Amino acid sequence: MTSHPAITMDQHDPDEARIAHFEKEENFRWITSLLATTSPVELDQLVPESTQEAVYSLAEFAEIAHGSIDPNWVINDENRMFLGDAGFPLEQYPTLTGKVEGSIEPIELIKVFHGGRGQLQGFCALRMQPRSPAHAICNNESPPAAYRPQIILAFSGTSNPTLALYDIHAALVPYKSSFQQKSKANLRVHSGFQLVYQAIKPLAFDALREAIRRLNVTHGHDVYDLIITAHSLGAAVSYLALLDLLQNAMSMEGNNEQIPRISKACNITIAVFGAPRLGNSALANHFKETAKEWRHRSEKDEPLTEWSIIGHMDVE
Repeated sequence: MTSHPAITMDQHDPDEARIAHFEKEENFRWITSLLATTSPVELDQLVPESTQEAVYSLAEFAEIAHGSIDPNWVINDENRMFLGDAGFPLEQYPTLTGKVEGSIEPIELIKVFHGGRGQLQGFCALRMQPRSPAHAICNNESPPAAYRPQIILAFSGTSNPTLALYDIHAALVPYKSSFQQKSKANLRVHSGFQLVYQAIKPLAFDALREAIRRLNVTHGHDVYDLIITAHSLGAAVSYLALLDLLQNAMSMEGNNEQIPRISKACNITIAVFGAPRLGNSALANHFKETAKEWRHRSEKDEPLTEWSIIGHMDVE
């Protein structure tokens, strides 16, 4: 195997905070700026540079999932070639537009989909020759010569007034699941998030199922990294999707046909930004226990990685 030349990443633009302050589109930050509290813990240590690069890479996919952007157009190879030029919107997006020996990374878009409530947008894509790593590779002192293929499942954040209404529909209601849990009656979830998720769930899982099929049949790969990434409302949807995927993968009742079966050889990374609270402490504990069991059963050293950036590490 031959090693990939490194991609040089530019530093964050110092005007990013100002842009966020004056942004005009609807998003969950509007609500959190009025209602949320901040943590008293002050962080003083940076994570390793390799982890920063991996998170930065996945953030690019979360950003282009936004409902005001057409991922079909952005992911197109010809469009990415000029969007990364100086002065263009993706100039400082090394994963989407970074060039190695004059060429950008090939990205195969599987499908763009829109949920039935608020038209929440999402997309699924394949990275057969990814130039940026998933978490399992970041943990190694010497990254391997080639990265495993990656399936990207990305969701938009709040991108229109209808979705903003679902954001504030915050009553805690029973968690809906087709899987049996000992304390299922105690699991409570944000009503609006669950409604939005249930409406987009079949579309997202159909796209993921097609990505797995294409990876196996067309490309001949059965080992891959699954990456779920999103911002704000999409981050809540991502956690609900991940919980369904993990429960289905470990279910003793047989495979749920509506949910793709994830191999235990698969590494999963969830990288979310500005994730809001999802439910009560019982749901949080259920997620932790499910994740712990997946790690125990998996055939991988790092089977599940959770990166929650500027958001709630816990759902309560």
